[in-house]
Amino acid sequence: HMHTMLASLSIFFVFIYLLFVRVDARVSSNCVNAQGIADVSCFGYNVNDSTPYILKAIASSATTLRFTKQSSSSSSITSWIMSPIVVERNDLTLLVNDGVELLALRGSYHGVSDIMLKFFGCHNIAIIGPGGVTVTPTFRMWQQDYADRSQYKPSEHRHAIGLLGTTNVYISDLFISETGGDGIYISEASSGGSSPSNITLQRLYIDHAYRNGMTIASAQNMTVADVYISNTNGTSPQSAIDIEPAFETSTLQNIIIKNSILVNSTGGQMTFSLENIGNKSSSIDITLCNLTLIGGGSYGIRIADLGPMDIYPQAGQVIIRNVSVVDNARDGLLIGEWSYHAAHVLLQNVTLSPSSSSVYANSSYPVNFLPGGTSSSGPNGNIQFDGLTIVDRSSRPWLHAE
Repeated sequence: HMHTMLASLSIFFVFIYLLFVRVDARVSSNCVNAQGIADVSCFGYNVNDSTPYILKAIASSATTLRFTKQSSSSSSITSWIMSPIVVERNDLTLLVNDGVELLALRGSYHGVSDIMLKFFGCHNIAIIGPGGVTVTPTFRMWQQDYADRSQYKPSEHRHAIGLLGTTNVYISDLFISETGGDGIYISEASSGGSSPSNITLQRLYIDHAYRNGMTIASAQNMTVADVYISNTNGTSPQSAIDIEPAFETSTLQNIIIKNSILVNSTGGQMTFSLENIGNKSSSIDITLCNLTLIGGGSYGIRIADLGPMDIYPQAGQVIIRNVSVVDNARDGLLIGEWSYHAAHVLLQNVTLSPSSSSVYANSSYPVNFLPGGTSSSGPNGNIQFDGLTIVDRSSRPWLHAE
């Protein structure tokens, strides 16, 4: 009898398991319409944590997933609360509807590299927000918690969105706030890995990021347009946009940043920190066009940190055109360790008007060349000015060089 009962129980549990698998498959199938579109809520929603349902939706056959408002939410904003998620699939569009935010699960993200949405080696990815003027974030984290050493290990890598070795990306119309790292981080997945490519980021508002509003560590064929990045503050370099390769094989090819406003970053507003890039990389090709940089606790534009000339790329160009730097606390343009052997830098129609009343006014300048180079890299150089306007209410020299 005991053997018969155990056999019956085994059959019963197998039946229940298969029943749930079939139900789950049926729900998944019913959620996705003929066009491959599904509402994430069809897979489930929980006001306290929707991570399992988001994962289930991503694992489905849907190519477009919609985050929609839920009647069960007591607030006018529906929060889709989530733990860190790694996406390793292709052909996925995420639509975040008006009145919806993706919110980091409070008390989670204890891993020092936990990212809300990390896309790892993916192809054909889009994230599209509601567009228009929004007063509430579409991606929000808990920066003040991560900065509390009694709760979290220190980290600068708790980003909202990570694009690692990911290609064919379109991200638009998002408001990203209170990150524990960058708003958006773009890089290879590992040293020697494929560079992210064919990336468009536009109409983004990134406020109060912890490290940088945006870090570009490696990219090819990338356009950043119509972004507003403000109040970056927390840990170095605290820039609105930081172009900082992670590996000597990193790629910085055909990168265009245009029609954007960068405001009140504690560090530099626009930073080029290229000390990690090597001669195994292709030549540099970066263009900044039609940018306004306002305020901030340090320099406006910083171009610096190349290594010896037998290490860094000796070809390429950096074009800075139609850019205004206004009321920043330190140097308007800081250039250091940029050898005359390095990529050509063209500053065309650039206006520099750093603050004349900040506490750093007596030790900073509209243009400042720091001591450049070592015996192996040579002196600063290969920098061309074409239409430079200096607006300065102090009596300091407009150019300082050592």
